[in-house]
Amino acid sequence: VVAEAQQIVPRIEAAEEAIEGTVTRMQAYDWSTFHEGDVVLCRNNAPLIKLAFRLIKHQVGAHVVGRDIGVGLKALVKRLMGRNYKDASVTDLIDRLETWASNEIEIATIAKHFGKAESVTNKHESLLAVIDGTGAQHVDEVIAAIDDLFGRDSAPTTLSTIHKAKGLEWDRVFFLEPEL
Repeated sequence: VVAEAQQIVPRIEAAEEAIEGTVTRMQAYDWSTFHEGDVVLCRNNAPLIKLAFRLIKHQVGAHVVGRDIGVGLKALVKRLMGRNYKDASVTDLIDRLETWASNEIEIATIAKHFGKAESVTNKHESLLAVIDGTGAQHVDEVIAAIDDLFGRDSAPTTLSTIHKAKGLEWDRVFFLEPEL
């Protein structure tokens, strides 16, 4: 595992007592690939959210790490929709989300704040993944789905950004969309 990591960070070294691990590249996997305690890591949230809904649809319990991500997505929904967000339609939410993302990305790009543009893109894609994964018709259903997905403390399969996983260890780790 350390030899694999050394391709990116050559100075990293294994602890003397570290056990030998393996790295396997998978072209595809099915839902039976995942076992209790497995972790899926990705650089961005949106692919994790999409995978979480696919796993849940196949009766594989999934937990996305990061209550703050859920809080941020809910705050964005409420900011976009205003006070009467609970009764609003998802179609209206999507329209407002598209306008917001387009404007924010344009402003960030002009200012050469590319990290900000990437953050907006990730929020936009994450919220669309929640909407798509739930098939929600009303905004209150989207809020409930966010609470459920990010509010769980555990599930057989954990999904996390690489950032949130720093310093943690697991026996089996999968990287989702490693090209990111």
